[in-house]
Amino acid sequence: MKKIAILILTSLLFMVGCQDDNSILEPTNDVTSANSLDKGRVILSDGLKDLGIDINTDNNKLSIVSKNFTVDGSKGDVLMISQTYLKNGKLVSMSAKLTIPQNAFKGKLTFDMIFDFDNYSVKLYPTPFTFDKPVLLDLSFYGVDFSTLDASTLGFNYLDGEKEQLNYAYLNINEKWGVLSIGGAEIPHFSRYGWTRVK
Repeated sequence: MKKIAILILTSLLFMVGCQDDNSILEPTNDVTSANSLDKGRVILSDGLKDLGIDINTDNNKLSIVSKNFTVDGSKGDVLMISQTYLKNGKLVSMSAKLTIPQNAFKGKLTFDMIFDFDNYSVKLYPTPFTFDKPVLLDLSFYGVDFSTLDASTLGFNYLDGEKEQLNYAYLNINEKWGVLSIGGAEIPHFSRYGWTRVK
């Protein structure tokens, strides 16, 4: 199992390092400060942030993965990301798709999608940034440990401030298979969104 995990991580390191739009080689946003994420979450300031490697620093596990994009608002785009993370000896995987319709904003925008495997959330940065048309988010986490979660109280919501009612196409919470998934969530502005207790 360790050999497979090492092989996967080595392959991911190779793929991430060879991408043309790699923010490790061409940083465009400064999101590496400790204050970049709310509630004191830290983003790794080196290339390890793109691997989602579990690192212990004074018993503080960092499980943040970020990806940088530049999109022309007049054209729109569909961005797809998938990532695996070893959490407490078990693999947790994440897949995300962000659909940006044409004319969702004016000009070109460089932004980061920052995924938090501990809190099953995503932050779209820089904030605040409001769209002319909502963007659509599909986000799934597989291998979720429900031992500390009550599936009957969970929902997907805006996490930074007053709760907002988000429209979405589907929501799947499957405790047996360890799945948290939402599709077609209408995101009106950049901020932090994720799974939280709603009941």
